[in-house]
Amino acid sequence: MQKRQANSLAFYFAIFSNGIFLFFPLRNVHIEQKIIQEAKLVLKSKQFKALCDAFSKGIPYTEIINRRTIQVEPELPFSGMTLFKENGFLLGKEAFVSKEELIKTLLHEIYRLETSTIRKTGKATQQEIIKETKAASEFAESASVLLLEEINARILDFFSN
Repeated sequence: MQKRQANSLAFYFAIFSNGIFLFFPLRNVHIEQKIIQEAKLVLKSKQFKALCDAFSKGIPYTEIINRRTIQVEPELPFSGMTLFKENGFLLGKEAFVSKEELIKTLLHEIYRLETSTIRKTGKATQQEIIKETKAASEFAESASVLLLEEINARILDFFSN
């Protein structure tokens, strides 16, 4: 009797860009679509514009957007930092170097908040931290292309100054 492998059906996001289709693998379709939708809502919100304005003035500022606490810290030398207890994250000055980096940081942080086993268990081993950070980075890298394509025309006039 021959053993069959489990069905390895993969799901992809596809976008048409510059005359070609780009495919991006999804690991957990429902959660990843939810994260992308949340990032879109954040980016289009009035509160996010206020965060960007505060950053441009060098002022630390906090907003709650879609139940997430998002805090801008213009002097901190990193892109983002997850705040599990506050159900949110910090955005440091590295997040604002480009719209691409800002979108990646949002996706990365929302992904961590939605998928972290560390958050659920309260146990953080070095190996688990590395694994979760890698998964969040990979997701943010691929999903950012989708958001840039979709939102690019109207996003973040902050970067056009």
